[in-house]
Order: sequence, then structure tokens, then C-alpha cells
Amino acid sequence: MLSMKSKNLLICGLTIGTLSSCYQEIPNPAHLGKTIEVNASIQDGQTRAADNSWAVGDAIGIYMKKSTNSLSSSALAQNVKYITANGSGTFESSDPAKAITLPYTGTKVDFIAYYPYKTTISSYSYPVNLSDQSKQTDIDLLYSDNAKAITPSNPSVSLNFVHQLSKIVLNITSNKSDYSLSGLRVKIANVGITASFSLIDGSLGAPETIGNIALKTSADGSSAEAILMPSSDLSDKTLIFIVGEDSYTIPLKTISNISSFDKSTKYTFDIELHPMTGATAKMTSTEITDWINTPAESATIDQDSLPYAGSSENPYTIEEAKGNMGEKDVWVKGYIVGYYSGTSYSSFVNNAESVTKNTNIALASSATETDPAKTFPISLSAGSTIKDVLNLQTHPENLSKEILIKGDLESYYGTVGMKTVKNVTIDGVSY
Repeated sequence: MLSMKSKNLLICGLTIGTLSSCYQEIPNPAHLGKTIEVNASIQDGQTRAADNSWAVGDAIGIYMKKSTNSLSSSALAQNVKYITANGSGTFESSDPAKAITLPYTGTKVDFIAYYPYKTTISSYSYPVNLSDQSKQTDIDLLYSDNAKAITPSNPSVSLNFVHQLSKIVLNITSNKSDYSLSGLRVKIANVGITASFSLIDGSLGAPETIGNIALKTSADGSSAEAILMPSSDLSDKTLIFIVGEDSYTIPLKTISNISSFDKSTKYTFDIELHPMTGATAKMTSTEITDWINTPAESATIDQDSLPYAGSSENPYTIEEAKGNMGEKDVWVKGYIVGYYSGTSYSSFVNNAESVTKNTNIALASSATETDPAKTFPISLSAGSTIKDVLNLQTHPENLSKEILIKGDLESYYGTVGMKTVKNVTIDGVSY
């Protein structure tokens, strides 16, 4: 029989054992409320998001997960927005109430981060869209997964971001001093435009759409640049330069030492245009601190003898126009098949009876098209001669007529269309 003292000792031991089994990870009071301190750099220690530095207000998205887990709904922090207020590379939560706090138990955690920040990320898949090159920092996808096994005893999180895409830079001149490059347009044909990037494993999926991308080009035509999807095969890709009605084409398969566009790599081309006689293209490596160096290469081509696609002599079809959103000053040929009564292409009306809107028309490849998804919306600006000539409210007889129209290919009525119209030819008369 146990004595009273023995009973007390037994109860005490059971109590301690029970408490111990309930708390496998003993909380450390010093770890309570310990938020992370974030410093970010881009490859090789460069603190940048564009070509020199982070910009004021640049935002990244951060996930925190247990070190033993993959990124999933169990992550301890999900797409928390952090910003660098002064562009220094030190990031803080945009909302202090949502600042990421490390587990007070001391559990080791890993961090995954990306740039540029998006409010909504579905299934940990980042949507890549390179159709608009006007602001390079908005499409320069960066990814970091190097910060691992972080604990509250050292809350400093150093994120090393890596470029996930490729970049080309063109320096452009002419061998004729009186040949103006002002208004030069440059595009690259047959490249990936949209894709999905996995934040789980840092992989870029195959392109979901392929087409032409208009490069960001300086007003004087002396330079152009684009961020592109990596590609292991350049044999079907082409650089196209358009100056007025002159065009120059450089098939990338002629660049013998470069057979791919690799991730994190910037390629610099020196281009000299030779009006009427051809163009000389030389690809050189430069001292690059934020991207990987590339080898040098040169190529010589003849000036195009045929009109370029999208010119008045060789206008885009409706299908081609839909695949080249972002291009400017291009010609499109199609039939007037109706108009849109609402605010999206689904409101397409394929007749000219009792027309309720005179601010748009719909084009199609066939004069008898009835499928809204196959139409191409054209904006008719108030007070313009083009509106007076084309709108079906005033001219119902325009239905089924073929027209040639020039403008910019943009998102319009929920699809690709032409919001900015500059010229049109109908019934053989140009406006």
C-alpha cells in the first residue's frame, strides 16, 4: 500500500508527464511577436528590380511555410505584400497588421517570394503576360526561394531574387546621316506572350499564346528593348524593324552562335540599318552586372523586298490582328458585319437595323459572320470624320463592305480590337 507521500509524488509525476506530452514544442516567451526583417537582392548581390536599383514603392509577395512542407494552403503566410519605401532593398509589410510573425515555438520556416506583386494568385500560379512592354519593371518576373530554416533567434530574411525571363536590348543606327529613325517600330515575331509560372517549384510553363511582341522603342529610334520568355529554339523567330514604309528583317536563325534565349540572360544587339541596300546586325556582349553575359555575333541581311505584315500593302487579317495585341500603326482588312449594343463583344448585333450605337463597328473575316467571338471591335471617336463615314446608324449601307483600317491593336470590348483609329479606306476613298 502506497503511503500518502508516495501518492503525492506519483500524481505530481503524472501531471508533469501529461503536460510534457501536450507541448512537444515549448513556447519561448522571447519569440512571441517576432516579425521578420526583409532585405532583398537580385542575383550576384545587385539590389535592383529594373537595370540599376529597386524603385520607391516596389512591392513583392511573400509566402512562409514550415521547412518540411511544400508550398500549399498550409503555408503560415500567404502572399503578404511587402514594399521598399525608399528603394533601398529593405522591405516592410504594406500593412503593419499583416506583418509576418515567426512561429513562437521556434519551428524552422522557409520563404518563397516573387516580384512584381499581384493581389490575387490562383493555385500558386503566377500569370505571365508580356504583350505590353511599355514598363519593363511590370513584367520583369523575379523569384526567390533561398531563405530556408529561419528561426526567431535570427529573424533576418535575406531574399535573393533571380530573373526568370530573358531580355534583349537593341542599339540602332543607320549608315546614312539623313535617314531619320524617328518613329521606328520594332517587333519580334513568333514568341511566347502568355504563360504560367509555378511559385511552388519555380518553373515556367510552356507558352499559352504565341505571337508578335512590339518592343519598347525610344522616340528617336536609337534603342529598343523587350523582356521575353526563355526559348531553347530561335529558328522560327524574327526581328522586324519598320521605318515609315521601309522594313528590315533579321531571322534569328542567322545568329550562328546564339541558338536560344536563356533565363536570366540579357542579349545586346548593335543594329545598323542600310536603306535600300540592307541592314547590318551585330550582337555584342557588354559588361552586365545584373544579368548573365552573352557571346558576340554579327549578321548581314538585305532590306525586305516584300511589304511587311501589317502594312497598307500587306494588311493583317482579322485573325492576325487578334494575335498581335500591342502593335501600333498597323493596317487591318475586314468586313463590316455589325456593331456592339453593350460594353463587351458578346453584345454583337449582326445587322444594321435600328442601330442603337454609332460609336463602334464590328469587323470580321467573312461578310456573313455571326459569331461574336470572331469579330473585331473598332472604336469610332466622337466628332471624327472616320465616325461620320463608317457608323452604321448613319450609313446602314456600309454593312458587309470590306474596309482597310489603320490604328493601334488594344484590349477593347473584352477582346482584341482597335480603340485608336488613324486612317481608313472604304469604297476606294481614304480618310
